[in-house]
Amino acid sequence: MPREKARKGLKMKELEEMTGESRGTILYWISQGLLPAPLKTSANMSWYDPRYPKLIEAIRLLRSEMNYSISDIRAYVEQKGGPLGLLSAREQIDDFLFGGTSPTMIRMGREELLESAGIDSETLDRMLELGILRPESPWEFDEGDLNAALKVKSLVSLGIPLEDLAFYGKTADTVARLEAEMIRREWKAAPPEELEEARQKAQRELSFARQYYFGRAFRREIEKVVRAFGKPPLEAARRGGQGQ
Repeated sequence: MPREKARKGLKMKELEEMTGESRGTILYWISQGLLPAPLKTSANMSWYDPRYPKLIEAIRLLRSEMNYSISDIRAYVEQKGGPLGLLSAREQIDDFLFGGTSPTMIRMGREELLESAGIDSETLDRMLELGILRPESPWEFDEGDLNAALKVKSLVSLGIPLEDLAFYGKTADTVARLEAEMIRREWKAAPPEELEEARQKAQRELSFARQYYFGRAFRREIEKVVRAFGKPPLEAARRGGQGQ
């Protein structure tokens, strides 16, 4: 009985079934450098690295949890030395979501932030004063700070004053104080044996709580906006007149 040839990886059909991603999506991610090229043994046969499912999961996480675009993920892959660097993304994303640093680990000084965000020094100082930007240290910024600055800049360009965006920082401070007080009371009633482990557990649980409550609240409110914009002009005008 002939011995079965050693497998060289996964077939595309197997990969589609294991990950739920379509052939087109996988091939697109390969073309963009997010996944390693397959091993071609003939014109119609390609073998894919057995680690592909984990790499695809990492790409999904970066897109869903970090809101990364394809170009953002490509930059991340390049920084990590290639697609296999995505294997460490799960741990780094968890660390970021639960109180750590950005998985890209990009750091920049004040002047670099000003240039990258396209804002002037006075605007940056005002953002810091209002608590709209929250850098880890006074003179060092990361990619999260840059993304926040770019978003704020776009909102200001629409005529929204910086002062109207200060509620983000104020709300965060209020929620953080209440959460810290809740944890203090919990630890007082049942002192943890390992403080660092208890801290990480609290960050993880409260991070999920914020996603749940703020996510649900936002979805409710955005639905009201969608319904309002979806109304025919005459109906919207009629309702507006009735409210006057």
